[in-house]
Amino acid sequence: MAAPPSQPMETSIDADATTVDSLKDDNIEDILLQLPSPASLARAASSSRRWRRVATSPDFLRRFRERHPSPPVLGLFVSQTDLGQLPIFHPSSSVRSDPDLAAAARGGDFLLTRLEHDQAWRLRDCHNGRLLLCRGDSLSIYDPVSHRHVAVRRPWKDEPCPASGTEYMSDCLLGGHGESFRLVTVQRDGPRLRAMEYRSGSPDWRCHPWVDGVAVATLSTPAMPSPAAGLIFWRRDQNSSLLLDTSTMAFSTVPLPAPLQVLSTQSIRPRQVYGIGDTKKAGECCLATIVGRTILQVWLLNKDDAGGNMSWELEKQTEISFASIWWLRDKLLCTLWVASIHTLSLISRT
Repeated sequence: MAAPPSQPMETSIDADATTVDSLKDDNIEDILLQLPSPASLARAASSSRRWRRVATSPDFLRRFRERHPSPPVLGLFVSQTDLGQLPIFHPSSSVRSDPDLAAAARGGDFLLTRLEHDQAWRLRDCHNGRLLLCRGDSLSIYDPVSHRHVAVRRPWKDEPCPASGTEYMSDCLLGGHGESFRLVTVQRDGPRLRAMEYRSGSPDWRCHPWVDGVAVATLSTPAMPSPAAGLIFWRRDQNSSLLLDTSTMAFSTVPLPAPLQVLSTQSIRPRQVYGIGDTKKAGECCLATIVGRTILQVWLLNKDDAGGNMSWELEKQTEISFASIWWLRDKLLCTLWVASIHTLSLISRT
């Protein structure tokens, strides 16, 4: 007599059982803090929107950075406008040896295949692992990891007869964590400038008044921004920078450190190589440059509380080996035309 067919075993799920979905945010933070590297954090954060949200919180990132102060670089986006093509991503050599970095690179759209294959897109800025691209009057914030794409149309010109020379000089992507962001665009009309800002979730742009008397004739368009400590810097000429304070939206100029200034227009001198960025101290920005052949200088921006003027003050200098000069010079030069993607930047950075 044949045995009756076996019945599938009934499984019951304990209502009190702990699953991944039942974990509290504090529990997820504790799990993520145990990960061995920023690369593994980037890999884990890509598993779900909730885990990514927890991993993007400023408090969690601060705690994680205390354990991992130097996140590895995943790669660089290089933009060369004269070639008429999309930015090209160059992965770092460590991607081939680190499985977590390799997983982050494979999961992201670093070839920008979701941008409609339109070669007209141009890279304008990069922040928090997101790219700011421009195509005509359209801006796009694109996250290669989450594949999230946010389209923002530039503000309409609000003057009835705008001058023919009116142009968008620069676009800068600022701040925000998770899915929030802030855009700052600078428009130029001859000798006049004005700043416009857009925040994620806002219905429209906020246009600030035109400002006269700022000499910007030597600024090329588009101008590459260098944001640091709530300020945005642009290379104005050989001796100074244009500066925008994003808290007041006021323009000013700040002279470059004396060793970088060109005193004579007749002198033949290579273009100054320097980089501006944040320091570990909140609200403080620095300028790093190479003077002579082997002297590395770091300058801090100082603000005169009485007059409001700003100037660079030498913080420290050191002599470095000749072999290190070319490596460091390339690093400083890269800040002018590439966007680096750190593993923590893939998630967010404070």
